[in-house]
Amino acid sequence: MSNPGTKEPEASRHGQPAAPLCHCRASEGAAPIGGPPRFLCDAHLGKLARRLRLLGFDTLFAHDLSGADPGDEVLADIAGTEGRILLTRDRALFEDPAVPGACYMSQAPVEAQLRALIGALRLHLHIAPFTRCTCCNGELEAADPADLAGRVPEGVLRRQARFWRCRGCGRVYWEGSHYRRMRELVGALMGWRVPA
Repeated sequence: MSNPGTKEPEASRHGQPAAPLCHCRASEGAAPIGGPPRFLCDAHLGKLARRLRLLGFDTLFAHDLSGADPGDEVLADIAGTEGRILLTRDRALFEDPAVPGACYMSQAPVEAQLRALIGALRLHLHIAPFTRCTCCNGELEAADPADLAGRVPEGVLRRQARFWRCRGCGRVYWEGSHYRRMRELVGALMGWRVPA
């Protein structure tokens, strides 16, 4: 896979060309044909994993697999077996021929990494915000407020009308101040004008 969404490197502050934030390569079977890509983030990209989940992408994070970094061989095996694109800060893992598809992510703020990845893989068409749990990657489903007594604060139950629950870990989400901040972040990433 070429890297069509990555701009030509700009000059760094030392006069040398800056490296692209995201460099991708892939082969057949690295992602579902026609469907949204699925990702696996190495141990250095936890914030990026959470942001991809926020945008609705099925994204595993290395630490979620075993509570620690499972190692390059395990990550390569999972990426290949599950057809996931491996996102990594490890050049050797990026270049490993056992990994069917990978993107090397340069060190940068997470929003810059995310913008670069969206451009490189043309992810705009597949973004489905607020459909996955940012903690465990499970899918979210609508939840009846009557079933949430004792799970969320009483005041939230009175003020909010809509709730979602993660099918995986049971975490409950609602449209509070954190939701509004995340909506603004998604809007900025997508170039949307988000009403107040």
